[in-house]
Amino acid sequence: MSVNEIQELFTAGKFETAEKACLSIFSAGKPFPFQVITLYAKICISLRKKEQGLQNLQKLSEKHPKIAGIYSEMSRLQSSLNMRIEAIASAQKAIDMAPETADYHNDLGNVYRHMSDFNRAADCYRKTIKLAPELYMGHVNLGRCQLNLGHLQDARESFNVAIRAAGDQQELVYGLVGTALAASEHYSEAIKLFKGGLSLNDENAEMHEALGLAYRKSDNFEQAVQCFKRAIELDPENSGYHNNYGLVLRDMDEWDTALEMSLKATELDPNNAEALGNLGNLYRRMEQPVRALELYERSLFLQPDLINIHCSRAKIHHFQKGDKPLSELARLLGQENINDDDKAKLQLALGKAMDNMGEYSAAFGLYSSANLYYGKTNLFDMENHRRYMVRCAKAFDKPVFAQRLSAREAAPVPIMIIGMSRSGKTQIEKILKTNPLVHAMDEDKEFVELFGQLTEAQGVTTKYPECVDEIKPEILEKFGRDYLARLQTKNLDARYFVNTIPANFPFIGLMFKTLPGLRVINCERNPLDQALETFFKHYQEGNKYSYRMQHVGEFWLHYRSLMVHWANLYENHILNVTYEGLIADTDETVRQIFEFCNLDNSPPSGDLGLRPEFVGRWKNYKSELSLLISAFQNVKDIQ
Repeated sequence: MSVNEIQELFTAGKFETAEKACLSIFSAGKPFPFQVITLYAKICISLRKKEQGLQNLQKLSEKHPKIAGIYSEMSRLQSSLNMRIEAIASAQKAIDMAPETADYHNDLGNVYRHMSDFNRAADCYRKTIKLAPELYMGHVNLGRCQLNLGHLQDARESFNVAIRAAGDQQELVYGLVGTALAASEHYSEAIKLFKGGLSLNDENAEMHEALGLAYRKSDNFEQAVQCFKRAIELDPENSGYHNNYGLVLRDMDEWDTALEMSLKATELDPNNAEALGNLGNLYRRMEQPVRALELYERSLFLQPDLINIHCSRAKIHHFQKGDKPLSELARLLGQENINDDDKAKLQLALGKAMDNMGEYSAAFGLYSSANLYYGKTNLFDMENHRRYMVRCAKAFDKPVFAQRLSAREAAPVPIMIIGMSRSGKTQIEKILKTNPLVHAMDEDKEFVELFGQLTEAQGVTTKYPECVDEIKPEILEKFGRDYLARLQTKNLDARYFVNTIPANFPFIGLMFKTLPGLRVINCERNPLDQALETFFKHYQEGNKYSYRMQHVGEFWLHYRSLMVHWANLYENHILNVTYEGLIADTDETVRQIFEFCNLDNSPPSGDLGLRPEFVGRWKNYKSELSLLISAFQNVKDIQ
């Protein structure tokens, strides 16, 4: 069988047939094209037969010790198996045998790049380019290293050279360069490159997927949806496209459709480990932990090193000494080549494991190490936040209510549930949405976003909250009524609309001023429990104060101060609910919530997902929280 025929089998996904063809050629003992070796290594990776493939290549090298390409492909497999020293030695042996072969220098560069040794990798790629300036992959790879070293302009120049050198492979290079830029979070540039590739071939489904991923990462969800739809249209049997479509639908809180897409992804390919794991995440968010754990196990059986899935499983697995999930987390954290981001994720998961097992000092240390890493790129200006709280209180120094609607104007009733993270907001939303007249919006940002658009349209450049006084009262009144009308379009059968986004608390004065019928529920919790829960939770976005315990404590004081101010102004229009009260007297607290919202038929308490064992949890960490306890010593009822 010829190289082209084996390549066609590989491209068609017929890996086992292609593997047999390669092995047949090797066993014949006759001269064969070196490209067969390269194909065989790729086939072994696709079939997850890396160890077996490496053994066969080692045997082949004994029969044909002068074929440098065998050592180069051995290096590829060794690198994928984290055999760093062996991979470098094999790649160097290929170079020693054929020092003028540019591809071998490129292969050694790949080994160093996968080890995150970007300086050495870049040196290898420069040798590649010197030997073969027309080899576009050398320029692409050099650009990848320059990106990782923070040399963005140099990377751009390397990428531009790669595109010019690509010839009829330009479409491929657009995709490679775009992917590299997206991985470095340069999404706008990546989007331009993916679009450039699609301008050459709009039927490239993989490029549509890559463009969709870049749009998703930059929070352009609608554009991402269109890209994934187009990819599925071009390749309707592709499990990965359905999986990514499901992920962006989840981002958009379209849970039913997201579940449908994720289920389709696993039906198309029951061995798609990432799709199985993502489906597990959906079930976890839908509070079906048994189903979620089953899917996590299936995912990790197929790909044992999926760190994200290990960490997702850790969120709902109760760890005990000696159990398998614990040892797997420890194994992954102990890997030599683990990157800082994965290391932090695993530290959070292991911190949760240590807490489960009562190893509190170890748990706090692991959480602290992870937060130290995240805090480096999530800087928070606490003094600026304090001044912002003061400005909000000063701007709204007397109670001003929106003009009441007439009895004939049955407008929606907005219910803002506010509170710091982990204070019970989600549980109260769950309570309220048992009433058919209630529509739950989760953490909806629209009010603040629309107000920002209003100030821009009015030509107001002053920042919030001072900007409010620069807008005419009639315009603010119309803004509030328009917002209520938008709420109604979300659910025509609903009367009450619940929002739980924590960041709304500085806008309470503005909301009372613009939204007729507004009700505010303020969720409170013991500040030490509050601080611990916040410090132990990793946020995908926002809450940048959460990575330093000192900042968590200061933020709580700021929050409490402003909420006292709002309570003094709006008195009976704000209901305070404590997490501890929800647990100690659930039925009475639920009754108060429904009465406050003027809703009938408060439901039985049921399972609200409350954690009684987390009340007073801070006592397990007394020594670690000693500074915070001292700082809070003048706050009443802290114990």
